[in-house]
Amino acid sequence: MQSLAKKFKNQSGLTLIEILIATAIGVLVLATSFKLFTAQQDALTSTNEKTSIRSDGRLAVETLARELRQVGFTLPSSIKIISIGDNSFEYRAGSDLQTTIPYDPSSSSAANSGDTTLNVVSADGFSDLLNICIYDPANEVFELTSIDGTPDVDSVPNTLPLIEPLKNDYKFGVNSKFIRVAQYNTVTIEKDGTNISKVINGESRVLISNVDSTNGLTFDYFDESGNPTSDILNVFKVAVTIRLVDPDNTSASIEFKTDVTLRNVV
Repeated sequence: MQSLAKKFKNQSGLTLIEILIATAIGVLVLATSFKLFTAQQDALTSTNEKTSIRSDGRLAVETLARELRQVGFTLPSSIKIISIGDNSFEYRAGSDLQTTIPYDPSSSSAANSGDTTLNVVSADGFSDLLNICIYDPANEVFELTSIDGTPDVDSVPNTLPLIEPLKNDYKFGVNSKFIRVAQYNTVTIEKDGTNISKVINGESRVLISNVDSTNGLTFDYFDESGNPTSDILNVFKVAVTIRLVDPDNTSASIEFKTDVTLRNVV
């Protein structure tokens, strides 16, 4: 017992300097570990943000491509595109709401200049204030007007009241028995601050959010041969560039591009 007590008595503890050194080493190891953990977390967060914004970007270009493919649907070539710009594109697009002037083999007249109503096969779905295009594709005769009042769906044929008298005569002929009446919209795709908006007949809604406020949307226009053009009658393809920015991390941005062939312009 005396030998064991003497042994413990002769053992010395850690000095203050040794304790301080050990503590400093421990703090350094913890700090390094925390820094590595934080860096990994930041890298993971950045990767997730870029993955999210990449997904949003793919959806954005698909959305715009789908919109632009509707340019000029059911309309004459010369009135499909209204204006083009670096950050905006204005056009007309028809809808699935359409009918025809009923063919009468006993008469060559489908409608006459000065008429204030228009006979149609069916007025179902048409309503007051809708924009319509009357179009004889065989003779390239057309005009834009709008409905003024409630269409008559009970008469035979149905009738559409017009906001102003017709400007053209529409005649049936060997090659012009099909005269189309189609509802259409005036559409603008444009950058508005950090959004891309779609304006339909003057009413705006956000199509895509979180775009770069400076160069979030850019349009470039090309003719059928692939040459750049500023002539709206020659626009055949539109190149769209979108730059999205993560609202919580401005360093997480990515650019997306797509080319859209305007299938209804020829």
